[in-house]
Amino acid sequence: MLGIWSNIRLLDDAQQELKKQHPLPRKLTRAALKDGAPRSAVELTEQHALPTPIADFYERAGRYLANLRGTRDAVVHGGRSTGPIFVTDKGFGIARDGALAKMLRDEWRDDYSCNDNVLSLRPLLAHVSVGCLYICEEATESLASCIGVLKPIAPGYRVFTRVQHGEALLRAQEILHGGNAWWASSEGDPETVDEGDA
Repeated sequence: MLGIWSNIRLLDDAQQELKKQHPLPRKLTRAALKDGAPRSAVELTEQHALPTPIADFYERAGRYLANLRGTRDAVVHGGRSTGPIFVTDKGFGIARDGALAKMLRDEWRDDYSCNDNVLSLRPLLAHVSVGCLYICEEATESLASCIGVLKPIAPGYRVFTRVQHGEALLRAQEILHGGNAWWASSEGDPETVDEGDA
C-alpha cells in the first residue's frame, strides 16, 4: 500500500504538503498500530492526510493486527500457554477458556462448540489465514475507491490463477460464513483427519 500511496499526488496543496511532511511508516503494523493499540481513522487522516476510506482501512487492519499480535506475543515472547489441543470425534479443538479462544472473542458461534469446554480449532485457523487475505483485499479496495484509475488496457480480459492451497482457503472462508466448523462432515461421516489437515 505504501508503495502506491507514496506515488499519489493529492489535489489539495495543503494536504499534499502534510502527506509529504508526515509520510506513512513503511510497515503496515507501524502505520496501523501505535504502542500496540489500533490507531483511529481520525488520527491517521489528521497526521498523514489519508482519505477517509484509506484511514478506515488502517483502523480496521489495526484492530485485526493488534488482536493477532497480542496472542502471538503472549505465547511466543511471554511464555503463556496456548492451552491444550483436543482430538475429538469431530476433529481438533481448543479450550473455550484458553488463550487461543480469546483471539475470536465474541465471534464464537454455537456450532463451533463440541461441548461446554471445547471449541473447534478450524474457525481460529480460518480467522488467521483468511483474515490476512481480507486485509490485502481491503487495502486494494480502499485505494481504488480514492484514486482515479485508468481505463482497462484489455477490456474483458480476466486473469485466473491456480494455487495449491486455493481449495483450503475456500473451505476456510466457508467456515467464517457459516460453513461446517468441524472436520467431520455434516452427515456425521468423519473426513480424514491428520496433522497435515490441521
